[in-house]
Formats: sequence, C-alpha cells, structure tokens
Amino acid sequence: MNAKIKIYLKVYLSLLTTALLAGCSQSNADYDLIRQVTQLTGKNLSGYRAVFFVPSQGCDGCINGAENYLLNNYLPRNRKGILFIVTGHKSKKTARIRLGEQALINQDVFVDYVQAFNREPFVSTFPKVIFLDEGNVQAIHEINPRGGEQVYANLDQI
Repeated sequence: MNAKIKIYLKVYLSLLTTALLAGCSQSNADYDLIRQVTQLTGKNLSGYRAVFFVPSQGCDGCINGAENYLLNNYLPRNRKGILFIVTGHKSKKTARIRLGEQALINQDVFVDYVQAFNREPFVSTFPKVIFLDEGNVQAIHEINPRGGEQVYANLDQI
C-alpha cells in the first residue's frame, strides 16, 4: 500500500475514533445526569417528560417565575409529567412557607433538604429544565433574564 494512502487512512481513522468517543462521552454524561437524579430522588424518571430544577438562590425574578409556574400553572391543573426539584430549603417549615403544603405533598415535587443537588452539574443561579424522551435527555435549558418564554411554552405542551 502506498505510504501516502496509509497516512490518510490513519488520519481518517483517528478522526473517526475521536468523533465516536466525543459522541459517546456526551451520551455518557447525559446518562450519568439521569442516573444521579434517579439515585438522589429515588424516582423513576421514565414517566416524566421534564425535570425542572428550581434553586433557592440566584436570579430572584427567574426563581420567582419558576416557583409561580409550579404553584399557579402546574399544581392547580393537576398536571403530570414534570418532576420539580426544589433546592436550598433546609427545613419543611421554610419550604412550606415559600411553596405551600400542596407542593410539599405532591409526588412530582422533590424538595432537596440535604443540598444533594447543590453541586455540579445541577447547581445554577438560574432555574434549569431537562427535557426527556423515554428517560433520555433531549435538551437542557436555563431560564434566565434573556428568555424563558419558549421553555415555559415547551413545558405547557407536556
């Protein structure tokens, strides 16, 4: 085989291997994210189409909007399909004051009293939504001051 062809073949195989590994690492990262959520909440995510992380500290307007979505849009309509993970409350009393009793007893709301989600890749100053399809990550979006309307519109389709 020609030396020039061997070099091209090695470069091609090297690039192909790199591309495959990069694709796998993204899938592994998504899989690990879902595995951690399942492990920390004790919930099977196969019945959910989104996981909505609501921090207690950060962008106040963004967090208030996320809490309002939970309290005024999701809970009163008895909707299903979104798991809300609310972080930063150290006791049921503070969570009850902020969210109300109805949120605390709802099976779609997980309040992280032990700060298990207060670390990478979960921690953020903005609410974060992970959209799922059959338990697999489809997209991850933050709700920040520059936008969130489309994220809420997508959540309304669930």
